[in-house]
Amino acid sequence: MSDNVDWYRNQVIFLTGGTGNLGACLLYKLSLQLPTKKIFILCRGSVRRAVEKLETAMPEYLDLILDTRKVQFISPDLQRLRDEVTVVLDSVGDISLQRSLPASIQVNCVAHLALMDLCRSFSHLQTFLHLSATSRLYPVRDNEPEPNAQLSTIQETGGSDLEDAFPAPYALAKHIAERVILSQADWPFLVLIVRPSLFSPALRDPYPLYGSNESILIKALGMSMGSHWSPSRLLQELGEQTILDEIPVDLVVNTCLAHLAAGSGGIVHAAANLYMPRKLGDVTIQCHRHLPADLTEMVSRGGDATGAAHLGPVFFRMLLQHARDWRIECPRSQHLQRISDPALGLNLEGHDFEAFMQQRCELMAKIIARRLNQARQSISLS
Repeated sequence: MSDNVDWYRNQVIFLTGGTGNLGACLLYKLSLQLPTKKIFILCRGSVRRAVEKLETAMPEYLDLILDTRKVQFISPDLQRLRDEVTVVLDSVGDISLQRSLPASIQVNCVAHLALMDLCRSFSHLQTFLHLSATSRLYPVRDNEPEPNAQLSTIQETGGSDLEDAFPAPYALAKHIAERVILSQADWPFLVLIVRPSLFSPALRDPYPLYGSNESILIKALGMSMGSHWSPSRLLQELGEQTILDEIPVDLVVNTCLAHLAAGSGGIVHAAANLYMPRKLGDVTIQCHRHLPADLTEMVSRGGDATGAAHLGPVFFRMLLQHARDWRIECPRSQHLQRISDPALGLNLEGHDFEAFMQQRCELMAKIIARRLNQARQSISLS
């Protein structure tokens, strides 16, 4: 057993967002692949609801996870957390494109800062891991306001003159949260900020294609079917060299867990450079190759069951405004590509990139077909 794996033997983890896409993958690895001592999962609702969400996400593994007896679902029980927790994994977030800026600030900034302040009272806490985003890797402008002042302005007025610099309120909220965190030098614990790009489905864990398949690569093609946003128009507007940066969710989790065990602090990127940077032109060719030839016609006949008419314009405006042809470098994690450990490594030996893309396209085709059938059934019953 490597030293980094063995490091988890004495760790008591407090995991927020443990039933979400990233959080459930973290839970899987912490409970089944690492010798973690204990895992507290914060439940804002009922324990039953949390278990149901996990059972939906990974039905074959939930019993195995619970049988380890490491996992404890808790409502905010501050005394136990204060006395036992050694690591906080703060993975909760809301990436909704439709949430207003004040609402997104509350969920994706204020709540995280409040948790970090609460953690000042945790007597054994070594590291706090905050999940950020790669929407902005630098100050938006030279005279960008002090982050606490930005936060106060949004809370008082409901708006910000920086909104146009970000693809969505979520991204601005994450940016401000990160700047506030970094501006405070008196945290009594090590702070690790991981900046993931967009998630794609998992390569391996908990199982292949676990998680959301509606990331930017496939969603763009799925929404464009049956709408005026054709794949050819995407190429014309954005250019074939545009990088669509995403990374499988289990590789993000491995990056987080490896850096925790290594005692890393500061900022770590987890983006396509740790997997496979893809250009829009190449992705379009792959999707044309693997999506069923009659899918566009099916969507056209099926109306808006895919959500293209409602979310499509918002999504494509975001793409047009913020698409880029540069890569996000991940120098602090490149060494992990030589490590094959299932929980802490990023080695991709034996992985077939083309076959994985084909599986994703086939899954998206099934999702679209299912939505069309559900829409037809709803119409027939009404």
